[in-house]
Amino acid sequence: MIPSRSHSRRRSNESLLVKITVIRLVNPRVNKIDNGVNYETYNKEEKCRRSYCTANCQDQLKEDFVKINPQHTIPTIQDNDFVLWDSNAIVTYLVDKYASDDNLYPKDLQLRATINQRLIYNAAVLFTNLRNICRPILLGMEKTVPKEKIEQLENAIEIFDKLLEGKQWLVGDSYTLADICSVTTISSLTTVLQLEKYPNVHAWVKRCEEQLPGYEKYNEPGNKELVDTFHQKVESS
Repeated sequence: MIPSRSHSRRRSNESLLVKITVIRLVNPRVNKIDNGVNYETYNKEEKCRRSYCTANCQDQLKEDFVKINPQHTIPTIQDNDFVLWDSNAIVTYLVDKYASDDNLYPKDLQLRATINQRLIYNAAVLFTNLRNICRPILLGMEKTVPKEKIEQLENAIEIFDKLLEGKQWLVGDSYTLADICSVTTISSLTTVLQLEKYPNVHAWVKRCEEQLPGYEKYNEPGNKELVDTFHQKVESS
């Protein structure tokens, strides 16, 4: 059984003093998952110093960017001379280096391993299914979503719903990186699914909306644009 932590310690993780460059897309709908990185560079008192270098859809293919990231993926961070990409790697690094405590990413091995598993499930299963549905529509490669893609996504979200059975948060008794990263994906599923069909997921998303610092600022605008654009593409086909 995963040990619990004091609920009263939760809020102290809201202040992350970060001095980094975040290279991300101008249009968040192209790579929605980078909003998890936005959360981790967020400081509610605006004390942290952040520099954003935005990239248009093809800018990440330019020679100077490929030199620092041969995979030429977004988001990428540069912390002095250290360069890192992939959202999960970025957020765990930021918390380990800059957080005032370990509430978001506990050092307890079992808690951390469980968070890692949830992060991998989000990236490898949830986000992959979402991308496989949205990308062909947004790029005009498909006009409708194939039934088998919807079924695969439904299976993935049903499993996620079970992970939340009897829980307020994915791991432990307060939100962690698992919740922050997963909700950026789950909230986008309204492009094709009715989250009300999954009561645990639906309640958890509402909880994230109310309690995650920076949710409204960093997740809602990009999510709305993604959903609206997706529906416009489908309706016009």
